[in-house]
Amino acid sequence: MTKSYAAGVVDILIRTTTRRGTWDQAPPQTFKLNHRVWLYTPDGTFLGVGHLHETLTLSDRGNTQNGSFTLDLYDLSGNKLAELAAGTVKGERISVSEP
Repeated sequence: MTKSYAAGVVDILIRTTTRRGTWDQAPPQTFKLNHRVWLYTPDGTFLGVGHLHETLTLSDRGNTQNGSFTLDLYDLSGNKLAELAAGTVKGERISVSEP
């Protein structure tokens, strides 16, 4: 999976084939997610480890989600270097029959 985030004047590219993280349910229909991802510039230069935190709420049928996120940058020793981005997230379930 590859996602792009615009964070001020720096475009951040998150490259990951798997995300490492955890989640916990916080009623009603709300989930808190905590992921670790490798962060690179668009030219492939390694920036550090991203700590991606999301709070998502599912619709009654579970077909849509809304919430918020923060993305912080840490070095490999665990030192916080920067707060990269914060905002809202929206998602919609993809149907199996869609092309």
